Amino acid sequence: MDDFSFELLDWARGPGLEIASVLFVLGIALRLGEIAYIGRKPNFAPARGNPVVQGIKTIFTRTAPAPGMVKRAPAIHIGGWIFHIGFFVTILFYSAHIRVFDDWFEVPWSRWPSSIIAFVAVITMVALIVLLLTRIAHPVRRKISTAGDYAVWALTFAPLVTGYISAHDLTDAPALMKALHILSAEALMVAFPFTKLMHGITTFVARYYNGAIQGRKGAKS
Repeated sequence: MDDFSFELLDWARGPGLEIASVLFVLGIALRLGEIAYIGRKPNFAPARGNPVVQGIKTIFTRTAPAPGMVKRAPAIHIGGWIFHIGFFVTILFYSAHIRVFDDWFEVPWSRWPSSIIAFVAVITMVALIVLLLTRIAHPVRRKISTAGDYAVWALTFAPLVTGYISAHDLTDAPALMKALHILSAEALMVAFPFTKLMHGITTFVARYYNGAIQGRKGAKS
């Protein structure tokens, strides 16, 4: 079992990571190229405002929930914010992750204390569980949810829980757990461009696009 675990770990760190990285980058390029290819019809009407300024502005104004939405669905909005911030903090500021980024890009940055990262990871996992339970409990959200939605949730949750277990040595098979953590992160990378996870990039494109349209008309969005 130990030999298998170390072999799996070596594969995950080497060829597995290379394959996932290539598919991640090419997948994103493909999706963005698809959006650019579809494009939009030319607008020959004279501009009544500045589309660029309004587009950039909309990226930020649409980030905050609309008035009253937090009160109507606090678990979704607050939990969503906690999850997104916590997930990226865990990725970007955990020391083991920073060593990987340093090897890739040679751009080192300060790591956060492990205790803070552990706390953030736990809060992030709790937020994800709350979001899942909210989806299941709400009849409309449950009705419109697909198997893909639950698969994306699992793909997002898996790197957090396996990383937490691995970082805190909560298993008798540390090499296997580390391999599972890396493989789960790689599965998330591969799925990212081809699932709703892609909204992590396209949401900003969509916000700019909608804001630019309204800005050209001289309206606010």
